[in-house]
Amino acid sequence: MTTNDPDTITPVHGAGRLLALADVAVEIAGVAIEINAVRVEQASAGIAVRLPLDRQGRPLVVLPEDVRQALGDTVLAAGIEVGILKERFSVTA
Repeated sequence: MTTNDPDTITPVHGAGRLLALADVAVEIAGVAIEINAVRVEQASAGIAVRLPLDRQGRPLVVLPEDVRQALGDTVLAAGIEVGILKERFSVTA
């Protein structure tokens, strides 16, 4: 499985908790899949990356957990790289 850097990550202003939208290409077993409108949102515990939903709130794409995690990590890294998000560090003693 390969998750490429998002083709686009676009900041969104004035849309409540929505911070950005991303288009991401994922390759699984040689099959390339493009997922558009991946949401980057402010969540109660920080930032959340959410796959697109239909009007009834059902997921338009269902991915295995490891693929979802890799996709989320890629989108967050791209958001930090372009300045939409800021990286947080925690220091433990």
